[in-house]
Amino acid sequence: MRDERPRRLALDVLGNRWDLELPPGRVGDAIADVVGDLLVGGPAGDDRAQAPPAQRTWSLRAAPGASGVEGWELASAGRRLLWSPRPDTLAVDALRLLNSAAIEAEATFSVHAAVLALDGRAAVLPADSGTGKTTFCAAALRAGLTYLTDEAARFPDASSARVLGYPRPLSLHRASQALLGLEPSGVSDATEGLYRASALGPVGRAPESRVAVIALLDRRPGPTRLEAIPRSAAAELLLRQSFNHYRDPRGAFLRATRLAAAATTWALGYEEAPQAVGLLRQALAEPPPTR
Repeated sequence: MRDERPRRLALDVLGNRWDLELPPGRVGDAIADVVGDLLVGGPAGDDRAQAPPAQRTWSLRAAPGASGVEGWELASAGRRLLWSPRPDTLAVDALRLLNSAAIEAEATFSVHAAVLALDGRAAVLPADSGTGKTTFCAAALRAGLTYLTDEAARFPDASSARVLGYPRPLSLHRASQALLGLEPSGVSDATEGLYRASALGPVGRAPESRVAVIALLDRRPGPTRLEAIPRSAAAELLLRQSFNHYRDPRGAFLRATRLAAAATTWALGYEEAPQAVGLLRQALAEPPPTR
């Protein structure tokens, strides 16, 4: 007989413990699969006993709307955060809200960037939302690069280029799903679907990667090209894309300049992500001589 009790998952979100209660059945199973890379202990198991106490608990459950229409809500401490008539749409919105809330509270110097790695050498790809970071990450995963994040690159050390991962689910537009040949996601809204990154390729969880490459993604028509940019431009890019440099402006400036000094720095121009992944792999595997 199927257990009809809510399912509670312990998530590691930017180093903090969040519990997510899910309904039994197809909806809860699909969401649990998508967030597998954020589980404490990884997707192999919810190792809640080894985790610190939860800082927040969110519940996704069936609940009527204000007019009595059947639907689903996301609630915390008895307060409704979100509501939707469709559980999959609510799940997409709930994970976006969780991401926003976690980033807002993050104290470690963090940059809006994708991070991909090869043999412990990390490439940081700072970019605005909508640039194509997530599609690029999915293409890189399919090509064997290791995924650390498509959202928040965190740099905890003032004196090293260590970067921490945040392997949140990949949110891919339907056009990107088609480009990469992916099956439709079990958790999706009208335009995007969520995918567990480790279902597409390797995911890095241990904080062992060091920044070796900083690359500006430049999606435009024309041939794929990797061109050198000044390290000062890369440092400026890190600061411009930081979520929280305002917390410690001087410290953020020093970290950004040290990271740029430790890396080779590039503009990666491309039209479609699968065409460009090989150049990034080349930069990570065989960095060119110091310029």
